[in-house]
Amino acid sequence: MGSTKEITEMLVGVIWKGHSDEGLSCEYLLKKAMGLPTVVAGEAEYIKKNKFGCTCGICAEGWLSPRMRFQLLAQSEIQGDMLRMDDTMFTPRQPLSASDLFHPALEYLPTPLQRQIYKTFYIGFYTLFDGIAHILRIPNAIPTPQAVIAAAFDINPGASSLGDGVFEETFDVDESELGFRKLVRCANDLEFGAVRLGVGLGRGTGVGWGPFVDRQEMEVDGYDDDSDSG
Repeated sequence: MGSTKEITEMLVGVIWKGHSDEGLSCEYLLKKAMGLPTVVAGEAEYIKKNKFGCTCGICAEGWLSPRMRFQLLAQSEIQGDMLRMDDTMFTPRQPLSASDLFHPALEYLPTPLQRQIYKTFYIGFYTLFDGIAHILRIPNAIPTPQAVIAAAFDINPGASSLGDGVFEETFDVDESELGFRKLVRCANDLEFGAVRLGVGLGRGTGVGWGPFVDRQEMEVDGYDDDSDSG
């Protein structure tokens, strides 16, 4: 069943949504009949654990591996703090554009929102990264949009997501790189598509992924190719 994902995405051209329940059920029953280890207690749990090709046996919901969790946690903490550093650029009731703030994460906002960003919105935006980090620190928790928003409401807007030492404590190391290398490898370590699908943001949900390039801002700022032509 290992090649199903590659065949589906490369030849059929659609996003793979996991192994079929029927195929996994058959695989489970064959292993039981042959006396092979299945690791989990029952058929339903076997299907859940192997739906997205987990090879480590400890992926949360069968798709969020320890290394993927580590990467998402690191990025959410870093991006949140980098955004927070620029909130002093705002003046009361005066919006800035994404090009004024010049932060890559803002390119993932829909283009109309990039053009006028008020400080209150900006704080809410980077607090979402803190909410993502908060969820990812909880073992087996999944950062769905609903869970992230709920967590963000409970976070002190002035608190740094990197300053409490929880990141290092979570992985029991002082150096992040060493901590990552100690984590068990899994086929899901780079499956960002599975993450999108797992949190409910996959294709077919009507949610755009970005980055969204604001052509209007590029022209105003003088980056349009035509503006340099004679």
